[in-house]
Amino acid sequence: MANLIRQVRAHLAGIWESLWWSLVKATTVGYGDKSPVSFVGRLVAIVWMFTGLFVVAYFTAAITADRLEQKRDAFPHLFQVGVKER
Repeated sequence: MANLIRQVRAHLAGIWESLWWSLVKATTVGYGDKSPVSFVGRLVAIVWMFTGLFVVAYFTAAITADRLEQKRDAFPHLFQVGVKER
């Protein structure tokens, strides 16, 4: 029974390590010299990584929407997809 508990804990630790590695690589933060080691530290880092991604995505979307709105006003015939004139 004790051997089974050790195996389960080893597997859970491996799953957590692989999750951490994949999230760090997915957010292109890299795995630098200084990185959190504790569970809570890594959770905070994960939240911080995704917050950074969402902030960059928000500003990119806002700039894109503004530029498209300017083009829509300048060239209204380009943005009338599916609209039939009567």
